[in-house]
Amino acid sequence: MMATQLTNMGWEKDSIVLGRWTNQRDIVEDLVNGIEVADNVEANTLRGYDFIHGQVSSGTGLLNEGTIITGVGKDRIIGTVTVEGNGSGNSGISSIFASTDMGSGNDRINGIVTVEGNGNDNNGFANGFFGIDTGDGDDKITGTVTVEGDGNGNRSFANGDGAMITGDGNDHIKGAVTVRGNGDGNSFASFSEARIDAGDGDDKITGTVTVEGNGNDNNGISLDFFGTIEMGVGDDTIKSVVEIAGNGNDNTGISMDGVFSTIDMGAGYDTITSVVEVAGNGNDNAGILINEETGTSTINTGDGQDEIDGSASIIGSGDFNRGIDNKGSIDTGAGKDKIYGSVSVTGDGESNFGIFNQGTIDMGNDVDVVQGMGVDAFSGFAGGGEILLGNDNDKIIGFGEQKVDGGIGQKDTAEFQFDLDDSITLGSIASNAIDITANGATMSFTNVEQFVFTNKSKTLNELIGLASVNK
Repeated sequence: MMATQLTNMGWEKDSIVLGRWTNQRDIVEDLVNGIEVADNVEANTLRGYDFIHGQVSSGTGLLNEGTIITGVGKDRIIGTVTVEGNGSGNSGISSIFASTDMGSGNDRINGIVTVEGNGNDNNGFANGFFGIDTGDGDDKITGTVTVEGDGNGNRSFANGDGAMITGDGNDHIKGAVTVRGNGDGNSFASFSEARIDAGDGDDKITGTVTVEGNGNDNNGISLDFFGTIEMGVGDDTIKSVVEIAGNGNDNTGISMDGVFSTIDMGAGYDTITSVVEVAGNGNDNAGILINEETGTSTINTGDGQDEIDGSASIIGSGDFNRGIDNKGSIDTGAGKDKIYGSVSVTGDGESNFGIFNQGTIDMGNDVDVVQGMGVDAFSGFAGGGEILLGNDNDKIIGFGEQKVDGGIGQKDTAEFQFDLDDSITLGSIASNAIDITANGATMSFTNVEQFVFTNKSKTLNELIGLASVNK
C-alpha cells in the first residue's frame, strides 16, 4: 500500500480521502507505510494542536517534498523508522527541496531511526535546500539514531544547504546517535552550506554520539563549508559529547572544518561545552576543532559572561590529542569571559595539549580567564598562535608556545605550575615584554604585569631584571 498523502485540503490514502484540515486538532497517523507530501503540495493544517506521525520499517517515516504549514498551536510532527535487521540510508524525517513551517506555539518535531542490526548512513533528520521553521515559542527539535550493531556515517541531523529556524523563545535542538558496536564517521549534527538560527531566547543545542566499540572520525557537531549556528540574544548553551568505549582516533566534539564555518552565540551569558572521551587508546582527538582552509572559521560568543570549555580525555595511551585546537579565531566579546582547554592521557603519550592555538583568541573587554591544562605543567598551550587578553585585569593559566598580549590593564596575570629556577630561561627586548623558555618551549608576553610560579611571584619588571642579570 501507498503511504498516507498530505494534500492541500487534508489527507488521503490510495486516493481515498481520510480527513480535511480544520481549525481544531487534526490527527494524521500511518504507522505502517509512513506519510508523504508530494512536490507542489502545500499541506496547511490551519490552527489547532495538530499531530502528524509517519512510521515505516524501512525508508523514510515522513517524506516531505512539498510544504507543511501547521499554523498557530502546539503542533507535533514525528517520523519514525524501525528496522528489524540491518539497515542503511533510512531517515526519520526527510525534507529535501521542501519546507516545514510550524507557526507560533510550543512545537515539537521528532525524527527517530532504530536499526536492530548493523546500520550505515541513517539520519534522524535529512534537511536540505529550504528548511524547517518552528516559529516563535518554546520549540523542541529532536533527532535520534540507534544502531544495535556496527554503524558508520549515522547522523541525528544532516542539514545541507537548508536552514533550521526555531524563532524566538527558549528553544532546544537535541540529538543522539548510539552505536552498540564499532562505529566510524557518525555525528550528532552535520551542516554543510546550512545554518541553525535559534532566534532570541535561552536556547540550547545538545547532542551526544556514543560508540560502545571502537570508533574513529566521529563528530558531535560538524560545520563544513559556510555552515553556521546563530543562537541570537539570550543565555544560550551548546553542549556536544562524543563517547568511545573502545579505541578511538580523530574524534571531535565540535568540528569546524570547512570554509568560513561560524558559531555566533549572540549577546547573553553563553556556554559552549564540547567533550571527547575515549576509554581505550586514542590519537588526534579534540574537544573543539577550528580548522582554517580558505578563509577563517570563527567562534564568536558576543557580549556577556561567556564560557568555552573543550576537553579530550584518553584513558589509555595516545598522541596529538587537544582540548581546543584553533587554527581560525575565537572572539569572546565584552564581558567576564572564560576559555578552558584540557587534555588528559592516562597511559603513554606525546604532543597532547590543553589548547593548541595557531590562530587568534581575542578575549575582548572585561576581566577574562584563559586556561590551558595539559598532561603536565608544560603542555597547557602549543601552536605559536596569538592570545589577546583585551582590556582590564585578565588572567592566563598554563604554559606553552604562544604569543600573549595583556592589552590595557593594570594587573594582567600569568600563572604557571612549575618553579622559577635555573632551568627557566628569561629574555626581554622591550620594557613591556618578556619571553619565558621552559622544557624547550617559549611563551612570549607583552603587557602582562604579574607572573605567578609555584614557588614565587614576580612582576614584569622583576623578570626583566632577572633576564638582564642572566645575559
